[in-house]
Amino acid sequence: MNREVRVRFAPSPTGPLHIGGVRTALYNYLFARQHGGKMILRIEDTDSQRFVPGAEDYINEALAWLGIGIDEGVREGGPYGPYKQSERRDIYREHVRMLLDAGKAYIAFDTPAELDAARAATPNFQYDASTRMQMRNSLTLPADQVDSLIAQGTQYVVRFKVDAGRAVEVNDLIRGKVVIKSDILDDKVLYKSADDLPTYHLANIVDDHLMKISHVIRGEEWLPSAPLHVLLYEAFGWADTMPDFVHLPLLLKPDGKGKLSKRDGDRLGFPVFPLLWKDPVSGAISRGYREDGYLPQAVVNFLALLGWNPGDDTEIMSMQELIDRFSLAHCSRAGAKFAYEKGTWFNHQYLQTLPDSRLAELFRPVLAEHGVNPSDFSDDYITRAVGLVKSRVNFVRDLWDAARFFFMAPEEYEAKSVKKRWSADTPAIMEGLIGVLESLPDETYLRFTDEADFDNIDILFCCYPHGHARRLLDAAELPSTLRIIDMSRDYRIEDGTHDFVYGLPELNRKRIVRGATRVANPGSFATAVELALLPLAKNLLLNTPVHITAITGFSGSAVEKTTPDQLAWHRDNVSLYKPLAHQHLPEIRQALTALQSTFDAPIHFIPMRGSFARGMLATIYMDMNVGLDQLRAIYEEYYADHSFTYIVDRRPDLKDVVNTNKCLLHLEKVDGKLLITAVADNILRGAAGQAVHNMNLLFGLHERVGLALKSSTI
Repeated sequence: MNREVRVRFAPSPTGPLHIGGVRTALYNYLFARQHGGKMILRIEDTDSQRFVPGAEDYINEALAWLGIGIDEGVREGGPYGPYKQSERRDIYREHVRMLLDAGKAYIAFDTPAELDAARAATPNFQYDASTRMQMRNSLTLPADQVDSLIAQGTQYVVRFKVDAGRAVEVNDLIRGKVVIKSDILDDKVLYKSADDLPTYHLANIVDDHLMKISHVIRGEEWLPSAPLHVLLYEAFGWADTMPDFVHLPLLLKPDGKGKLSKRDGDRLGFPVFPLLWKDPVSGAISRGYREDGYLPQAVVNFLALLGWNPGDDTEIMSMQELIDRFSLAHCSRAGAKFAYEKGTWFNHQYLQTLPDSRLAELFRPVLAEHGVNPSDFSDDYITRAVGLVKSRVNFVRDLWDAARFFFMAPEEYEAKSVKKRWSADTPAIMEGLIGVLESLPDETYLRFTDEADFDNIDILFCCYPHGHARRLLDAAELPSTLRIIDMSRDYRIEDGTHDFVYGLPELNRKRIVRGATRVANPGSFATAVELALLPLAKNLLLNTPVHITAITGFSGSAVEKTTPDQLAWHRDNVSLYKPLAHQHLPEIRQALTALQSTFDAPIHFIPMRGSFARGMLATIYMDMNVGLDQLRAIYEEYYADHSFTYIVDRRPDLKDVVNTNKCLLHLEKVDGKLLITAVADNILRGAAGQAVHNMNLLFGLHERVGLALKSSTI
């Protein structure tokens, strides 16, 4: 039977929403959104004795914080309201009467004392087909006596009449067919006159039917009640529209020994509620994920994988990716251990994807908590500070320990380390260093010239054709303090007597200041590959082998001008390029390890030449467990202030970049692997122009290199 997918999350407002209930709500939401259905929030407040003020607001606030959208509910309204059970009394009375009139239920007047006596007289007493005729109910009392007792205000309950000898089938979409003998079921109470409210069992069935619920997705603890619910659907004549049942596995203690409880969180130091909760009676405080510093998307991602998997080893997934990939077929039958440390790992991963500006905004209250006035520092200063240290922290609050010295001078020192490293001449060295730092200019001035006064400059950029830089370095008497950057891509300057660095990734400019004497501008092959991989290295995401195929055009006067029909790649106009291929691997690896020192995976590199005069293409693929949405956010953040490199929505081609001086990057997942396509304009304007162009591609003009590109007399 095809029908609209309608699911419901039906918590009771008896306290804070447990994290297991949050997972149930999440699975309902993912299933509904994937099938274009509706998510209903129904408040089941039939247990008046356990009702807790504020609990309903807590539920709504928690779901909103996590991004679990509600289509119909108490606040949202809808065509099948009211959505609070305490406001549906007339509906329940009507359906209780339907069962009584049909002989499917009966009225019982047994007092608590009478029930205790029956339990004492009969071992393992159960109110069922074998005992109901011995009790005080409408099946054993005359009808006029029943009416008289009700008229006198005698309290009673309505019990469901379970027929003996039935094999009740429950079809569960995770566990398959479950068969229960009705003989083991008791005559459950459906309604209590004391508070004029139904019990969970009746209200649940009536509401699910009237609200046209198609799938009941709930916790495993409700599986024993499922046979009763099937019998109730049959008793009402609703068997044909009975929803599909899904009973989710339990969330277990971290050691797997029993159901997760609040005590486990208290004992091991992690929250089991989405938000902080203050008990309105005792005043006791229970920790919440939000107040503990977790990002909502991290909590959602963490919970989604407790009892479900996407069918591969992907872990980082946005809400939309979870919606797209969620499947009940991949839900586990066994309980899921609550590995709370994994939640911290997820939070670290998502924290790295936040723009530094957003992280700075979240860090401002933390500064104020530690006595620092955020207004004393510019937005740019705070943003740059958190950007430098965010890779070391799991939570926003941790930024204080990592970045405090950007905002507050040290007031103490670690005596043990000082004793180990401080010597008698250290103060004089430190005083000298202070003088050096104070003498550093605020800006670096560049001048393009064929002549230079080597004694009055700090850094020499060599933009000579191949080989000329080597001859200059051999012929000139250069001061030992002069730093040299060869921008001609002349790899022959490398030798064993100087500190040599390939390229100028962000961290390498610090090495220049620290004394690197030889830095070579990256070649065209390496430029496009680095553009594609540097954002991953910056976020410590390079951990698997990298496969690279790169095609670049020929350069030189002998090559004819590129024709329009060569603007797309063809097998017949490319060839393997082996000369000097070894040069590119060390360039690429050094640029990546400058940002991610732990990167040691193999790089499989195939360089090729194409029969066109300008442009290059690189395709790169690798295993990657981070979702595309997060990856795109990482790349867009990395190149946010970049004037040459852009992230695009389709695979780019050579014709998209020729004569633009730009690089275009495209990200996609193919067979579970990340595929990056990088297309860059190159081979132009001679050796010096090509060098500047490559640097612009990599660093987005001067803002990435830290140089003020202005003319000056030195």
